[in-house]
Amino acid sequence: APAQAEVFINELHYDDSTPAGDVGEAIEVVATAGEDLSGYRLYLYNGANASAAVVYDNKPVPAGTAAGCGSATLAVVTYPTNGLQNGPNDGIALVDASGKVVQFLSYEGAITASGGPAAGMTSQNIPVAETNSTAPGTSLQLTGSGSQYAHFTWAESAGETFGRCNNNQTFNGGGGTPGGPNTPPSVTTTTPAQGSSTFPAAADLEVVFSETVTLASGAFALSCGRSGSVPLTWPGSGKTVKLSTNTALVAG
Repeated sequence: APAQAEVFINELHYDDSTPAGDVGEAIEVVATAGEDLSGYRLYLYNGANASAAVVYDNKPVPAGTAAGCGSATLAVVTYPTNGLQNGPNDGIALVDASGKVVQFLSYEGAITASGGPAAGMTSQNIPVAETNSTAPGTSLQLTGSGSQYAHFTWAESAGETFGRCNNNQTFNGGGGTPGGPNTPPSVTTTTPAQGSSTFPAAADLEVVFSETVTLASGAFALSCGRSGSVPLTWPGSGKTVKLSTNTALVAG
């Protein structure tokens, strides 16, 4: 399925001062409306010849997880020591499940791809870079507020946040105005559905929200005409939330 809002590269680490080789190299991808990212792939381009860059690796992007960054899903693709080229003129193509290039970025100089999914395309060079003096455990990250790539700005190296919200970054989750309010979550469906009279006595209840939510004590209550007040248990967070009655309800 196409992205519900926008999918883009959100964080990158490719070079540092570790004597034995660059460690903790990774690329983070974000789906600002919570899209499942499985089916996306990252293609790495070597731009030793900047006008004819070639693919040297490609990896699948995992489905991703909600990380408390509004409605965003974050997925991290990790690489072995020295798995990412240090530049200059190296790049990354983010490709969706249909094979379409969603984004073609480069670092330390623009490149034009001569093969792979980005063949014939010229990259967008990010304005920051790492060097062999960059501290390990850091990364280049997008900062700002919004729901589209254009709403954010690349920042110089800071403590890495792979799989977590970036430093000084928030998502408003719906393609709205940068810095605008984050729309509150809503209930999408419930089981049983409103008005149902055939729900099994021993089944779990379910509530599906529009985005992942954090659930406090007292978030849900169940009171029945015959069973009375029924204690419920549920997980601390989720988008699809199972509510257990831990007992069979009395019919009627």
